[in-house]
Amino acid sequence: MTDPQTMMSGGNAAFIEGLYEDYLSDPQSVEAEWRQYFDGLRAGTQEARHSAIQQAFYELGRRRTPALAPAHEASAAQQVAGALVTAYRVYGHISAHYNPLNFRPLPVVPELTPEYYGLSEAQLDETVEIEGSPFKGKLRDVLEQLRRTYTGSIGFEYSYLPAKERQWFQERIEAGLGRGHYSREEKLRLMQKLNAAEGLERYLHIKYVGQKRFSLEGATALFRWLTACCKKPRPTACARSLLEWPTVAA
Repeated sequence: MTDPQTMMSGGNAAFIEGLYEDYLSDPQSVEAEWRQYFDGLRAGTQEARHSAIQQAFYELGRRRTPALAPAHEASAAQQVAGALVTAYRVYGHISAHYNPLNFRPLPVVPELTPEYYGLSEAQLDETVEIEGSPFKGKLRDVLEQLRRTYTGSIGFEYSYLPAKERQWFQERIEAGLGRGHYSREEKLRLMQKLNAAEGLERYLHIKYVGQKRFSLEGATALFRWLTACCKKPRPTACARSLLEWPTVAA
């Protein structure tokens, strides 16, 4: 017989387990060296065959019936609602409709669908409320609110941020269901600034042909951020704001 210590490797696990099962059934059925080795492992304790215990648990799982939840526990719809909110916060950006050209179909994220959690159509009409979020009502309505918030034309990916910053983004995203609330005057003012910037860019393109410059294209969203930063009052007086653009010498 090979030294038992050299046999203890992953490739021999099934063989040794089977040998130990035979030993537990009848110690005399294995070689004397293995019997002595297994005797040392047991150290005199009684042990039943592992296969019988494994089979008993397997049969128990097959015969298992769903336990009724106590009255104080949340219903299945309420539990799934909480899971859906978490899933949309983490994975919603994957299925966001931010590409207007629709070159390829959007990825399907199973965790964003109620079918993934085994809900029936009737359970979608149960009323749920998620603590710490604005989502409430029938589960199907909550699901629609989540879709509008996290899978619209804007994708929000913020789950990797530290807890305090993540909470800050989450509150502001969900308060408006993924959309900002702007008055007609604010929208007109923003449009005027965008038109003025576009006009300036065209003028520079014509006036300084071939000169290196930074284009406004792709940075239009920066206008809303700059407007908010300059407009929002500060605790201390601010007479001037300066925005610098880093450059690299040729």
